[in-house]
Amino acid sequence: MAQTPPAAAAPAALALSAPETDASRRIDQSADILKQVETVIQSGDVAKKDLQAQQDKVAPLLSELQTLLGHLNAHRAAVKARLDQLGLPPKEKAPPENPQVTKERQTQQRDYERVDALFKRAKLLAVQAQQINDRIAERLRAQFTYSLLERGPSVADPILWMDVIAETPHALKTAQGAIGDWIGAINNRLPSWRAPAFWGLVLAVFVLYWPLSILAQRLLIPVSKNTKPSRLRKILAAWLVSAVIAGCPILAFLAVVGILEAFRQFDAPMQAVVHVLFNAVLSVALAAGLARGLLAPTHPNWRLLSLGNETSRHARATIVIVTLLTAASYLVFSLSVTIGADQIYQATLRGMGALLVALTIAAALWRNRAKECDSEDVLGPRVTPTRDWYGFLRVLLWFAVVAIIIAVLTGFMSLAGFLADQIVWVGGVSIVAIMSLILVEEVITTGCTPTAPFGRALISTVGLHRDSIDQLAILLGGAMTVAIFVTAILFVLAPWSIQATDLPTYLHAAFFGFHVGDITVSLSSLIMAIAIFVAGTMATRAVERWLEIRFLPHTRLDIGLRNAIKTSFGYLGFTLALGFALAYLGLNFEKLAIVAGALSVGIGFGLQTIVNNFLSGLILLWERAIRVGDWIVVGSEEGLVRRINVRSTEIETFDRVAVIVPNSNLISGVVKNYVRTDSTGRLQITLPINAAADPEKARDILLEIAKSQRLVLKDPAPFANFTSITASAFIFDLFCYVADVGTLGSVKSQLNFEIYRRFKADGLFAVPPPLSVVTLTGLEKFEPLLNKVINAASGNGLGSEKPTG
Repeated sequence: MAQTPPAAAAPAALALSAPETDASRRIDQSADILKQVETVIQSGDVAKKDLQAQQDKVAPLLSELQTLLGHLNAHRAAVKARLDQLGLPPKEKAPPENPQVTKERQTQQRDYERVDALFKRAKLLAVQAQQINDRIAERLRAQFTYSLLERGPSVADPILWMDVIAETPHALKTAQGAIGDWIGAINNRLPSWRAPAFWGLVLAVFVLYWPLSILAQRLLIPVSKNTKPSRLRKILAAWLVSAVIAGCPILAFLAVVGILEAFRQFDAPMQAVVHVLFNAVLSVALAAGLARGLLAPTHPNWRLLSLGNETSRHARATIVIVTLLTAASYLVFSLSVTIGADQIYQATLRGMGALLVALTIAAALWRNRAKECDSEDVLGPRVTPTRDWYGFLRVLLWFAVVAIIIAVLTGFMSLAGFLADQIVWVGGVSIVAIMSLILVEEVITTGCTPTAPFGRALISTVGLHRDSIDQLAILLGGAMTVAIFVTAILFVLAPWSIQATDLPTYLHAAFFGFHVGDITVSLSSLIMAIAIFVAGTMATRAVERWLEIRFLPHTRLDIGLRNAIKTSFGYLGFTLALGFALAYLGLNFEKLAIVAGALSVGIGFGLQTIVNNFLSGLILLWERAIRVGDWIVVGSEEGLVRRINVRSTEIETFDRVAVIVPNSNLISGVVKNYVRTDSTGRLQITLPINAAADPEKARDILLEIAKSQRLVLKDPAPFANFTSITASAFIFDLFCYVADVGTLGSVKSQLNFEIYRRFKADGLFAVPPPLSVVTLTGLEKFEPLLNKVINAASGNGLGSEKPTG
């Protein structure tokens, strides 16, 4: 019988090292957990909280398995590299190799098989965990959608109100009995003096709440009406006011909970009641505190938003009332569920609470439809804002109000209640995000400056430049803004029972799709793909504008490199946005290659010029032979480069005319760039000097004039060349250098004026060539007159020779 080679040995029979044993143990534990989770979710109807509990078990496994796969893959690659270094075993007719090499190869082969087996098991479990997580997420979305889209009778149905009216006395009696039983149970568990002590402490909390809260506000909120605080002091005061206003009722409620725990009344039924009450108290307290801190209705000097006094008061009252109605609706609905009321009765209570919220918001919007900021708060002329965020918010609120009313009228009570809750939740998250953004911006603006203590410490200890402090502040502010924005988005998505990664597919089940090959096309996928592309494009434009206005001006880069960076980032962002949108539709790189092959035919026929100009624009940005701000000459056009776009480059001539030149012309044609390497320019002035003058004196005067000009460079120094001699003049060329080529015209003009003044005073101008007077038939009588003119010209220094008659 042939002996089994080491490479064919079963992986299970191979001895494992300590790290591999730990990996195998972790894989076995993950397999057991996944098996238990799969058993639970394969059962019939699983409650939402049970599904979420199973999802909480699977989510850590995904990250743990991915980490384990990374370690195993690195280990496997290292073993494979050693195995490849040893090479293949020798063939049968080849000379025998060193036994130590053979033994080492066998050892490395066994190690590779062990690690590869573990890697495959971990990879299989990772795929299984991802599939289970997707199944749980799909079932959670299905339950969420079913609960929202469950339809009942409309509020306009008389039969519904007959049933509600008939059910109300029984529900009130049951609720009264439940509350009485709860109070009686507390009294029964507290014998003798403990029951009066318990209720006395609870009553003391309620009695002391108002004076203590007022005292806390007066001690902790030192706000003056006569001061003009900075924006940093405003936002700090806003956070302090919000914390004090919201903290007082929350602390009072926690005091009651502490009393329950001290008297050992905090059992399981009590925990459910306390949870519902705490959510209501927390939402109302936070709404009152945040609205007071952000709007400052009684202190306009400390207000963060540009709103009038009356508008601020109405907005604060609306926020508190809407939150109070939502909390009360939640309490009544929870109580109806606890007492076991009819489902239609529960849905009606839920819908009527949402309707009250919608009507309250509609009344507030209608009341303030024509109100602007108060006249006493307006300093100076009114300025039309660039963006009307308040108008956009009003439009969104009107949409939400109409949606709630329609949902209630059509019987979708759960949907109406959910929308009302989302108005409060999204509003609270938005206020916290706005206040956080203002706080971060002001702290960074005030603290990260070269003159601030933190900035001086960075300069002295780290050695950063003053400009680097500004760049660091801008980068830090941008990073914190993104972090706050992403966190706010995740909080907004939390009530939708989905993960952040499930956002592209949470509406997929509500639409019907069709298949094109193995690609699923549906209305939801198209809408989401467009939304992804638009969001990516808008984010790219925002970052481009941030680079152009905020970050790049604080660097030492020239304007051409700034434009290249900004434009390149725009191309990259557009490409990524398009790629993500197409990837959401299911077009991977292989399918995109097919589409690109089909497009190549069109490019070859009709889009060749466009693609040529596009690629030429990329070459211009990367090669930087021509930059924004350069003075170039293209053919007969001369001017400054203002913008390098995707297809063409914009040149502004000195006549203020915009010339659009295709990028391919700049790549393939001849372009003169005056400032390619630097902005230094040379000017030349050619002068004829009187042949009777001293040429050395003329040269000294020219150099003296050139050196006296402020804009003429000392290095390279100006010089004058004696280029030629004629019968009546000496020809000189004056050469000067200026630091900025744009000043050539003005410097040359100033030099010409000075040369004219000095040459006229010293008689250095060349005379015109001597005139030859000939006798012409019929013109002899003009000869004396011509001789007089020539003699007069010679006497004025314009000539030195007598004319021949």
